[in-house]
Order: sequence, then C-alpha cells, then structure tokens
Amino acid sequence: MTSPTTSEVSPSQLTRRYVIALASTAVALLLAQLTIQPELSRQQGRLEAVNLVGRQRLLANRVSELVLACRLPGQSDCAVLLEQAADNLRRGHEAAVAETRTLLLLDSTPMDSAMAIVIASVGTAVAQPDEARVEAARAACHAYDSVVDETLARASALLVERAWRPRLIAGSFFAAVVLMIVLQALFVFRPAVRSITHQLAAVTRARDELQTSLDHVKQLQGLLPICMHCKRVRDDQQNWQRIESYLHQHADVNFTHSVCSQCLDKYHSEAD
Repeated sequence: MTSPTTSEVSPSQLTRRYVIALASTAVALLLAQLTIQPELSRQQGRLEAVNLVGRQRLLANRVSELVLACRLPGQSDCAVLLEQAADNLRRGHEAAVAETRTLLLLDSTPMDSAMAIVIASVGTAVAQPDEARVEAARAACHAYDSVVDETLARASALLVERAWRPRLIAGSFFAAVVLMIVLQALFVFRPAVRSITHQLAAVTRARDELQTSLDHVKQLQGLLPICMHCKRVRDDQQNWQRIESYLHQHADVNFTHSVCSQCLDKYHSEAD
C-alpha cells in the first residue's frame, strides 16, 4: 500500500492527529492509574491481613508460655500477665478475622471456634492453675496455632492465585501505550517529518530560483560597451553581438520587429 503524499496531509490535519494522539495516551495512562492502583491497594490489604493472621501465632505462643509459667512457684504476677496476653490474643484475633473475611474472603469459623476454646481454657487455668487445666489451656493454644497455620496456607495460596492480576493489567496497558506510540509514529510524526522535508525542499528551490534571478539581474548591471555605429554590444568574452541577442541571452527577453513612426516617415514615405 502506497503511503499518502505530503499534499494529502495538511498542517491542520497533522495538528488534529497530534492532539488526538496526546489525548488518547493521556486517557490510557489515566485508566491504567485508576485500574491498577485499586488492585495494588487490595493486594496490599491482603498482605496485611496475612500478617495479622501470622501475628496470632506469636500471641498464642506467648499465652502458652505464660500458662506454663503460672505453675511455677513465685510467679505472683503471672496471672495478670496471662490475662493481658489472652486479651491481646483475643483483640488480635478479632482484627485478623475481620480482615480475613473482608479481603481474603476466607471462612473464619475454625479460628473463631479455636479462639473460644483458648479463652475459656485460659480463664479456667488462671482461676485454678493445676496441671490438668494448664495442659488443657496449652493444648487449646496449640490447636489454635494449627488452625492459624491452615488459614495462613489458604491465604498464601489465594495471594499467589491473584498475584497475576496486577501484572496482567499493567502489561495490557503497557502494550496499549506501545501501540499508541507506534500509531503516532506512523500517522503523526512520519507525515509531519515528510511535510517539513517537502517545505524545506520548496524553500530551497525558491532560494535557488531567486539566486538565479539575482545573478541575471547582476549581469545587466554596470557599464555595457556598445558600438556607436552598429549598436552591437560587447560581452564578457569580448565578443560583439547584436543587442537583441545579448538581452535575450542575459535577460530572457524576446524581440519582435516593427517600425516606429519616425522611421516609417523617414524610410517608407516614398514607398507610400
């Protein structure tokens, strides 16, 4: 397919194409920002939810250690510390479960059930820290830890499953922007360069023509030797030629012969 000539693309058309290209690129970038940013925010929220769930393991281990410490003699403040640790575990559980349900869309029933058992067994161990109740509280903490591990495994699989979406969106918009740049190069910048080249060539031709005209004018300037008898003129090569030939050669002038009124009376009066 032949490319359009320069005359087919006017400056106004090039300007319109350029404005449309810029507007299309700006719209593509804006859509990319509006599409990718929310997806990245959701992915960041999912990571934070996973971190909250993972933090519950540390809190559960802390409760288990304090439950065991309550059996040791001389640990008068152990009950207070255990209650505080259990309260931190409960509040962390509520935050982790809320984020898990909202962002990860996971069922939090196993974690809720395990947490209820932990709170109940820890309360019993605080009230009567005998061996059986302490072991029951520790077992509840370990069971809760296992449920947290299962939740973390499901959450990690979900993150891996949805990690391709931001990359796919970003890759799609990148391909669209590259395509726009290619189209701009084909239909905006290439015709513009061709038009500028054509205009420069026209200016160069006009300058050369003007220079040629100036050279011809300069040839007719100055003193022109002319014979006082035959009226021939002498050129730069010292050749004598008729004035008609000289002007035709140097000024592109053509002559037609006629008779003026004075010569008509002088030379043709007798013939009449």
